[in-house]
Amino acid sequence: MYGTQVIFGVNNQKYSFNSLYVRTVEHYSNIAILPGAPRCIAGVTELRGEWVPVCDLHIRFNTGMAPKPNRDIIFVNCSDGCIGCLVDTVYEIGAVTEDVQATLPFILQSDQTGYVDGIVRHNGELITAIHHEHILTRNDAAQLSVAMKSLRKQKEEEAEEMARLEAAKKAAEEAAKKAAEA
Repeated sequence: MYGTQVIFGVNNQKYSFNSLYVRTVEHYSNIAILPGAPRCIAGVTELRGEWVPVCDLHIRFNTGMAPKPNRDIIFVNCSDGCIGCLVDTVYEIGAVTEDVQATLPFILQSDQTGYVDGIVRHNGELITAIHHEHILTRNDAAQLSVAMKSLRKQKEEEAEEMARLEAAKKAAEEAAKKAAEA
C-alpha cells in the first residue's frame, strides 16, 4: 500500500512521505520570513524560480525541541502547489513492504494529527507515514494562502518597478547618444 517512501527524521523520530509526491530534496538554504504566515511556516525559499513556503516540521509536529543545524528541505507536491518541509535529516528512499496500520485509531484523529497517513514498518522500525495533502491544518493553509498572495503581489510590483527603471535608463542612454551625435 505505501510503496516507496522518503524516510526522514525530526527530533530522533522517523517519518516518511510517499516518494511519488516528493519533487526534490535540498540542503537547507536561505529562507526569507513570510509576514502573516502561520507559526509553523519558517518562511519562503526559491526553488527553480518559484517561491515555495517552507514548513518547519519541528513546529508542526510540536516536538518542543530545538531543531538541529544543517537541516534538509523535502519539497512535496500538493494540490495547492509545492511546500517545503524542513527536517533534521533525510535517511533514505526505501520500499516499504509491510503496512502495520493503515490509519490512526479514531481517538487520536484530529485536525492537529491530520497529517498522519498511517504507521508502517521498514527494516524493523515503525515509521509514521505523512499524508502530503495534510501537512498544514485547514486554518494554517488559509492563512498561508493570504500571505503568499501578498508576497506574489509584492514581487509583481517590484518587477514592474524594475522594468520602469530599466526603460527609463534605456531612454536616457538613447537621448544621450542622440545628443552626442548632434
